[in-house]
Amino acid sequence: ATVQATNDSSIVSKASTAAAGYFEDAFVGHVAVRGPKGRLIRRSPLVHRCYYVRHLGVFQMQETFLRSCISPGDPYNVVVLGAGFDTGALRRGWPQGLRGYFEVDFPAVLSRKAALLRQAQVLRPDWLHSCGADLRDTAEVEASLKHAGVDFQVPTLLIAEVVLAYMEYKEGNALIEWVAKSFPNCLFGVYEQIGPHDPFGRFMRRHFIQRQCPLRALLFAPDLEAQRSRFRSFDRVDAANMTSILAAAPRDELARAFQLEAFDEFEEFHLKCVHYFCLAAMSGTCTRAKRQWEDSESSHTLGKSVSISASEVGIPRFGLAASYSNGHLVICGGQGTFNTTASDAPHGRQQSIMHLKLETPFDGNLRCKDKIFQEVGEHSSAMYCTSTVVDSQIFFFGGRLAPQRPTAALSMCTIAESCENSPVV
Repeated sequence: ATVQATNDSSIVSKASTAAAGYFEDAFVGHVAVRGPKGRLIRRSPLVHRCYYVRHLGVFQMQETFLRSCISPGDPYNVVVLGAGFDTGALRRGWPQGLRGYFEVDFPAVLSRKAALLRQAQVLRPDWLHSCGADLRDTAEVEASLKHAGVDFQVPTLLIAEVVLAYMEYKEGNALIEWVAKSFPNCLFGVYEQIGPHDPFGRFMRRHFIQRQCPLRALLFAPDLEAQRSRFRSFDRVDAANMTSILAAAPRDELARAFQLEAFDEFEEFHLKCVHYFCLAAMSGTCTRAKRQWEDSESSHTLGKSVSISASEVGIPRFGLAASYSNGHLVICGGQGTFNTTASDAPHGRQQSIMHLKLETPFDGNLRCKDKIFQEVGEHSSAMYCTSTVVDSQIFFFGGRLAPQRPTAALSMCTIAESCENSPVV
């Protein structure tokens, strides 16, 4: 029930994103939970951008299948695993040749969805089929699809948005293997999370645990390489995080969408994009599909972006400035945690100036004398300031507090030759 409840939250976000103009969907509002006075619940601009990129990823996989896996007029299927209240079947036009659009989910979920659409007087096309089944039982899924009349031999587009992550790893693997075996000519499109080990990844995992729907499979397939290996039963697997999905989108389309709302949470948006990915697993005739994305590395190394050679001490931030002088590593600002890799640490923009005492490097490798960064002051700019060493002084200049708020702030950190304790700011 808790996993099914994530459907309601996701549909509210999709409805809010569509209402804000990021994409067209005249039907999703009919199935979304409403707020006071029956109004749509409005999400933040950050949520809108994240769901817009999710929409782009699914749309790109659909277009790849329709444009390069089948010829005009050829018969084909669309199967959505874990469809929930998604209205993708109705949102867009489907080219000639569609044998059927099959939505697979728990019977109770599909019944609720059908009732809401009937209440809104939405006519259900003959080619749209509800297939009640538990995805953990592949025999039940197969029987439901056969009962609905699916032709397993024709080219088939399968979509699963944040479905496998909620399943036990072995259960998800069984579903993947069943798809590879049952659909000899298919493109299986997946949208999921990655990067569970860095601070944002740990925050993401804790968030879903608190909602009582943990990401059960994430630790077993934490990066793109592991995800590709998970789909090794297919003839070809393409995968990329959401930054590549953005890069593949037309520039004029992105310009249109990104001017819809004022926005200054670029760091958080980037973190979201590198912790989600799209994967297209292909078999048979669908392996001829055109490649859309540049394969991108997983985000699991973000937490090691600032580290000391031969030690495990690091500061989990990005967008910071760092310099070494007289045995001290001094850092300033950045997006991340204050001074910890703990999973429950607050995550945000930092203005602190921190130092770490290092042993004198005899062999060229810096070693940590201390284990924790110590705060010595602040610089009134959180992101992307410069750091310049002049003799025993480190100057931090400029940066920004927000994308539209640059500063000309200047801070100076003095490190004495014999300094064993904290530098002076």
